[in-house]
Amino acid sequence: MISLIMIPGAAFLLARGQRSTAFTNALILYGVFVAIGVAVTANTSIIGSDWMHPYLGGSDGEGYFEQAQILVQDGITNFQALIRSNYLGYQLILAILFLIFSPTLLTGLIANAIFLLLAITCLYRATLLLTSSPKAAFLASLACMLTTPHIFYSLVLLKEPALSLAFALILLSITKMFREDRVGVGAIAYAVVALGLIISMRATALMFIVILFAFIGTQLLKKRAHLLIVFLGVLVVIAPFARQFTIYELDSNFLVSSVTENNVITARFGQGDLDLTGIAGQVIGYYILLPFAAKILLFPIPAAVQVLLPFDVWSSQFVDDLPATFFFRNLNILWFGIVLPWLLFAVLRIRQVTTPLLTRLLLAGLVYFLVIAVIYGGLIPRYGGQALFFIYPSIGYWWARSQREVAVANASTRFFLHYYATFAAAALAYLALHFLRG
Repeated sequence: MISLIMIPGAAFLLARGQRSTAFTNALILYGVFVAIGVAVTANTSIIGSDWMHPYLGGSDGEGYFEQAQILVQDGITNFQALIRSNYLGYQLILAILFLIFSPTLLTGLIANAIFLLLAITCLYRATLLLTSSPKAAFLASLACMLTTPHIFYSLVLLKEPALSLAFALILLSITKMFREDRVGVGAIAYAVVALGLIISMRATALMFIVILFAFIGTQLLKKRAHLLIVFLGVLVVIAPFARQFTIYELDSNFLVSSVTENNVITARFGQGDLDLTGIAGQVIGYYILLPFAAKILLFPIPAAVQVLLPFDVWSSQFVDDLPATFFFRNLNILWFGIVLPWLLFAVLRIRQVTTPLLTRLLLAGLVYFLVIAVIYGGLIPRYGGQALFFIYPSIGYWWARSQREVAVANASTRFFLHYYATFAAAALAYLALHFLRG
């Protein structure tokens, strides 16, 4: 009952400020959908366990919850001594929320849901500023809502919703810097909050900032040189604090090895955390052994794996194990059937976009998505999920144009027909090979 009141209520409050009936209705409906998932997850997580050790499918969220409980019991200020984890920021946020509200899984799940709603609201606002089209903004947000793994990450208490909010805040900050005549402290404040979240939760994601500036740095320097200087100054000032929230030594050797050696994938293979029995696992098993230069040349392989996982939309895992996997596996058909073809359509028609900034943001998101695929072999798609927030605006842009321009409508219809035919043939071939293999 608490989740069914708080989450749709938060969706209403966030959406009403955008003054769009369509977006408000969609976000409230989405909030109800997420709230149901939160209620079911909170109830089923204690089956065979207890509220102090909830079952979340063996995800990292189980560890985050236990570490946050330790901080609540023994003192948040001692977080560096009390817990050992790759990054500590998310656990610290959970512990603070537990102290304010209640040290239960429901508190964390509701917080994650609100992070996700905030990210979608930022996406809507940024797309509206980019395109001056409420329809494009609504459809970009809808594409995000239809990417249901975002909900799954929220339900198993992963840090992805908070990181998605960070990327959405960066998107909104950059858009405000370019589009608004007078830029107040809001744009810088959004960027500072985003950087704080990234630095404390996954400092390696700062490589996206480098990629982003490679595409927009020159233009931003011409238009808002003082803001760019302030932004870089803030980054320089707060970057050293990253060491307070991680067990890693964040030097050049760590960053280079993180990019070139696939340390995370290699470690997870050794621990048995990743399944190598499937076709994708076996292909990437060979891929990660290649020299880094070869991995870059063969980037379409991990990119395809990252785009297509998880493929088994027919899975019964949500019945047999964890209800939250319904959003991750079964509802991933919405990604394959709607979002992915629009993404591919937007990428293929990138030269025909009339808004240069939209193109540059799309390219930044696309490059980061591919970099993540190369680094992790495509086997951890959630690491690339944040890049989609820089791609969704282009999806909304073309989806909206298809509804008002006959030429674009005809082109998109032909593309979708070819996509569905190709996808159906590939799916049948995959299933045939899967059953032949046993």
